[in-house]
Amino acid sequence: MFLLRELSAEMETLTEAHARLVKLNRTDLRALEIMAREGPLSAVHLAHRLYLTPGAVTGILDRLEHQGHTPRTANQLDRRQVWVAQSPHAH
Repeated sequence: MFLLRELSAEMETLTEAHARLVKLNRTDLRALEIMAREGPLSAVHLAHRLYLTPGAVTGILDRLEHQGHTPRTANQLDRRQVWVAQSPHAH
């Protein structure tokens, strides 16, 4: 159990360093990691994966879009739904 706690603490330190290096906060970085792993997904699905409200994810997507990390694409069948994915810049 001690080793698991130590590993968890080291992972937190690594995540913080990575976030500082790429000039993102941890939640924005986590959103990009989910998009990289799962591919294009709806903003609502991203909110569920991050355990956040859709309004909070809107703020995240605003920041990531402004920095060129992710474009938003409207669903052709339902214009209320937005799809997001990592841009080549984010890789």
